[in-house]
Amino acid sequence: MGSVSHGTSEPNATGIDDVDIMGAVIPPLPYLLGWQRFEQWDPPPDPASVLGELDCTFYNLRKLVRLWLKSNPNVLGLLWLRPEHYLARTPTFDVFIANRDAFSSRIGIGALRGYALGQMRDIDKGVYRGYMGAKRKELVEEFGYDCKHAAHTIRILRMGIEYCQTGQYKVWRGDRDGDELRAIKRGDWSRDRVLREADRLLLELESAERESPLPTHPDTERVDSLVIKVLKDHLRGVLL
Repeated sequence: MGSVSHGTSEPNATGIDDVDIMGAVIPPLPYLLGWQRFEQWDPPPDPASVLGELDCTFYNLRKLVRLWLKSNPNVLGLLWLRPEHYLARTPTFDVFIANRDAFSSRIGIGALRGYALGQMRDIDKGVYRGYMGAKRKELVEEFGYDCKHAAHTIRILRMGIEYCQTGQYKVWRGDRDGDELRAIKRGDWSRDRVLREADRLLLELESAERESPLPTHPDTERVDSLVIKVLKDHLRGVLL
């Protein structure tokens, strides 16, 4: 996920890009049928572990589906990655990829807009707080704003416009505006230019939303049927 899946990663140039891994699991029977709960696992980065310093999150499949139905921008892209960005895929997960249009709705437009506005507010947040890594802090001190949040703002708004028009989550930016997004991340754009482009894109998103063919809500009945079938098939394999 993240900048690798967007085609905007520049780890050698800026040092501000990490590697994000996201996965889904069907938990063991005590967590699936019993009283015990498992929602997600976020292992802390540990150079000594098998995951190393990767930024990882693994969801219970049912929680992930709920997040997809809410059009959570951080996880919806998992259904729209390029084949080479799936480190492991199973027939179970392929069922959801084949039916990803069931999750597309106008709810996603509002989610993307809200996410972009949050990133836009954070453009100046890092100027006053020392939470960032050394490389990222250097960029903020050099350019006077958080270039990474700026690039996220522009990317998300453009994805939102495309989503309004097509219902598709165009995660990969490499052959679209990847070069431009990397330039923003490097600080090649001024803060004022970023904000002007963001304002223009917000207006374009508003117009695209009015004309969008997307349904008001996701196809919850189809999604429910998919989840039930997947879990039934899984339980047959476990219990037989």
